[in-house]
Amino acid sequence: MRHIYVPQYKGLNIERFLAMTRDYPDVLNYLPDTRDWHKLPRQWLVNIFYSVVGKPFADWVDTVVNERHQNVAEKNDLMIAMDPEIAKAFQESTAISSKLFLVTAPCP
Repeated sequence: MRHIYVPQYKGLNIERFLAMTRDYPDVLNYLPDTRDWHKLPRQWLVNIFYSVVGKPFADWVDTVVNERHQNVAEKNDLMIAMDPEIAKAFQESTAISSKLFLVTAPCP
């Protein structure tokens, strides 16, 4: 069995996973009878999906998580405006901040 971490976000609940069995019917071969679905542990269920479906399931989880993060950032005004040239330099930078180095370096 393959393991995957899926955070406890609104769009990532057991009901949503079970609804996905329509798109991935092979998962049904590994699930108990529908009358027992209410007893399924969430982590076990996502591991079954990840084991059977693989990368498409992980990609879908990542998409839901990224959309949620984007919505939270916009809703709480956590986004910053940055000059495109500075943003590009920041993204391409491999330098390590000297302040970080000073904070984490052991004292002599």
